[in-house]
Amino acid sequence: MRAELALFGMRFEMSRRARRRALVALVYAAFGALMAASWFLDHWRMRGTYFLMNFALLASWVVFVGYYPGGLLRPFDGYVRRRNASPPSTALNLNGGPAAPAVRESLNDERELRERDRAHYTAFRWFAIALLFLCILANPYLVGWLHLTADRILDLLHGGLLVGLMLGLTLPQAILVWTEPDMETEAGPPTA
Repeated sequence: MRAELALFGMRFEMSRRARRRALVALVYAAFGALMAASWFLDHWRMRGTYFLMNFALLASWVVFVGYYPGGLLRPFDGYVRRRNASPPSTALNLNGGPAAPAVRESLNDERELRERDRAHYTAFRWFAIALLFLCILANPYLVGWLHLTADRILDLLHGGLLVGLMLGLTLPQAILVWTEPDMETEAGPPTA
C-alpha cells in the first residue's frame, strides 16, 4: 500500500489508518448521495445509471487501485503500469535467472496476495448476500404478498443492481484500505 494518494496533481498523505478510513467512508457517502440524486434526476434510468457506473469505475481504478499512477494499492493483475514502459514480461530473464529488479519491485509478494484473497472472500460473501436479497425480491410470491406494483419492483431491482455493481467494483479494495494498519514513517516508529 502506498502512503500517498495522488489525485489530479494533488498529493494526500494516507499513511494513517484514520485518513484511509475517512477516504473509504467519503467514497461510499458520495456514492449514496449520487444514488439519491440520480433517483430524483431520472429514477435510475439512462443518465443516472451511466453516471453511477462511471463513478464506481473511477473510485475503483483511480482512488483505490493503482491503475492510475496515484492509487493507494498495487493493481490486482500483478504489476504496475508505467507510462511509456513495456510490460514486465519483456524484462524477464528467460534463461531461468531472477527477474530484473524493476520487475521484482512491481510484482505482488505473498503477503499482499494473501491479504487480497482474504479481502475478496470477505467482500464477495457480502456481495452474495446482496444478490440473494435481489433474488428474493424478484420472487413473484413475495411480490404478491407485499402488494408492490411492477414499476416499484423494477425500481428496487435496478437500484439493487447499481449498489451491487458499486460493491463488486470497489469492496475488495475498500476492505484492504480500511483494514491496513498505520504505516511507519521514514524516521521509524515512535519511541517511548
